[in-house]
Amino acid sequence: MIKGLIDLIKTGKYPIKQGFTFMAKLPEGSDRNHYCIIINKKVTKHTTIFYFFMTSQGEKVKLRMRNDKKAFVSLNSTDYKPLTKPTFIQCDKGHIFSLDYSTLINGLESGNYTKEENVDSSIITKILSAVNLSKTYTFEEKKNFPDNYDPWDE
Repeated sequence: MIKGLIDLIKTGKYPIKQGFTFMAKLPEGSDRNHYCIIINKKVTKHTTIFYFFMTSQGEKVKLRMRNDKKAFVSLNSTDYKPLTKPTFIQCDKGHIFSLDYSTLINGLESGNYTKEENVDSSIITKILSAVNLSKTYTFEEKKNFPDNYDPWDE
């Protein structure tokens, strides 16, 4: 099944785009799997892929986000069926992560990453709204987000 999906991705018949969701022990150094949501509108072999991850550690999120309370999204199983408990996405600048196309493909091929049901546009809208409300992004970053977002272009 995954081999067929990888072939479809590589040929562009199954595009990687905004809302593509996979499970992995990410961000790097994580000891548990997280649902990771790609926020790029379109991904090519040369694209830096940006993603946020979901966590069920709600109290930790609320504590960390106390100075940027509008930069997190709360979700439950009515928002995304695979969820079994309340889940959060930290959307501040410190919690946007990146990987390259080949890392994603290699992770899926090796089984280190698993493809999950994509999130729908309502979750993407919540994420983009939280980014827009966050105090950690500049006006220019918000204006270009996610198409031309470059956190290293300062």
